Amino acid sequence: MAIWTMVKYRPLEGCVDKFLDGAKCLEDNHPDKDVRLSIYHVIQITARKTIDQLIDNQDYGLDWLDSVDHLLEKDSSGSRTESWSAYEVDELRRVSGINTIF
Repeated sequence: MAIWTMVKYRPLEGCVDKFLDGAKCLEDNHPDKDVRLSIYHVIQITARKTIDQLIDNQDYGLDWLDSVDHLLEKDSSGSRTESWSAYEVDELRRVSGINTIF
């Protein structure tokens, strides 16, 4: 069963294009070649086969986030993202008709 993550970023005004260029580098150079990564404007959606893959690549993602930190707005507690994770529900996948098979 796949695990999906979504991360919402808030680039600083005037930094969206530079941030998206950095996001493209993250995708092109990701060490896990099985990862499916899409960034739509400022929301990153990622699907991985297992929770172990998510955990194994967490440091890589955080290193990348540190590299674009100067391009991001932070909330009142200093957070630069909002994120959610969930297991893929096979029944919902079948009903929606979306092909999420790796």
